[in-house]
Amino acid sequence: MSTPSVLFIMIGSALMFVGLVIMAFEVVWESMCLDGSVLKNRLIIWAVRIRHEVDCL
Repeated sequence: MSTPSVLFIMIGSALMFVGLVIMAFEVVWESMCLDGSVLKNRLIIWAVRIRHEVDCL
């Protein structure tokens, strides 16, 4: 593997990790503020978003 592709994969992994951390904070924050049905809908949206990011890598 050439250096640029390794760098690209590392950057992509770092961005995904940061995104997951942010989403975890949002889940904790919203679980304190919202009822279960709204939270469940948000989790479904996030699952689709994560899947899309994985497919793009």
